[in-house]
Order: sequence, then structure tokens, then C-alpha cells
Amino acid sequence: MLGDSTRGSGVLHGHRRTFLRQAAVVLVAAAAGSAQAAPKAKRSAGKPEAPSIESRVIRVVSRRFQVEPKEISRRTSLTDDLKAQPSDRAKLKAELEKEFAIRITPTAWKDITTVGQVVDHVEQAVAAQGATRRRPANAAAKDTSAKAPAWWSRFLEIWPSANLLK
Repeated sequence: MLGDSTRGSGVLHGHRRTFLRQAAVVLVAAAAGSAQAAPKAKRSAGKPEAPSIESRVIRVVSRRFQVEPKEISRRTSLTDDLKAQPSDRAKLKAELEKEFAIRITPTAWKDITTVGQVVDHVEQAVAAQGATRRRPANAAAKDTSAKAPAWWSRFLEIWPSANLLK
């Protein structure tokens, strides 16, 4: 008994072990919960995420045809499901060009029949536009010492009969 009192009784030792196990379970659960909550907090701390191209296209289509966005999917047909007339399709094309600052050619627009095809075409056009708007690698190496010609020299280039420098 003396040995048990110095090391602690078996009952106390068992309770300590149970307590430590329960505490470990609580700590692991709390750590797992905070680890899952951390990315959400990190995302909300920065800028809000920009809506995807697909959601923006669906928003424009729903506004044009006065349909709830949840009723529109990639398989939604412009003519069959949304009853789009040629004038509606032309207005939708203009709104999409304005919304995304892109140009949709009439031949490409003629082949588009579903919202999914609209999304795909807009994504391609935005990607192509982003590639053309990037600054060329050799732009910094351009000669900045050359000045633009004066207005009168441009006038002389444009107006051949006024070119007195010949």
C-alpha cells in the first residue's frame, strides 16, 4: 500500500489516463477545426474572389431574357429554351462584348446555340485578349529617345499635295 501511495493509486492513475486521452481528443478536434477554418478566414481577409466567366455570362443571359440564373445551365439552348429571336441574340452579343470588352465575330456568333458554347467562346476571347494586352518582353528595350513627329510632319505625310519637302 505504501508503494501505491507514493506512485498514486491505480484508480487515480486510470482517471488521469482517461482525462489525458479525452483532452488529446478535444485538442486534436479543435486543431482540425481551426485548420479547416483557417483557409476560409484567409480567403475572406483578402479581396473577394472575382466571379467566374461562366457566372458572369449566366448573369448577362438571365438579365437579357428575364430568367432566374438558377434556371440557366450550360446546356440551355438560346433559341429553344430561352426563345431568343435574332434581335435578342444580337442584343445579347452586344451586351457580352460590352461586359467582357471583347469582339465576337458574326460568323462565330452564328454557330453558337447554347449557353455553354457562349461561355466557351467568351473564355477563349478573354484569354486571347489577355495575351495580346500583355507587354512585350522587348518593350523596355525600345528606344525612348526618339520623339514622336510634330503634328505638321504627320499632316505632310497624310496630305500628298501639301508635301513641300520633296
